[in-house]
Amino acid sequence: MFVRTVTVIIPTGQENEMYAFWEWASTFVRRQPGYIRGQLWRDAADPQQFTELHVWQRAEDSATYRATEQFRVVIERLAALSEMPPRAAGYYVERE
Repeated sequence: MFVRTVTVIIPTGQENEMYAFWEWASTFVRRQPGYIRGQLWRDAADPQQFTELHVWQRAEDSATYRATEQFRVVIERLAALSEMPPRAAGYYVERE
């Protein structure tokens, strides 16, 4: 399995916009081949920091989605919400 995270800082008062974005973007990513599940995390120490976590069957599945026009639209909309560029990271699941 492969996990992709994307972290953003949302301005105070924009939390509802982040939740609406998550619901909107989730409709696209859930349909992608190899997609397993996702979660939206909110940092306990910094409540303006949100991290999306997406679990994929393979890193290639995530990369294929990230190469689509739809992903470009999604990430541009996320960047517009954030006080910083979205920070992405990828992880291989080694053990459960």
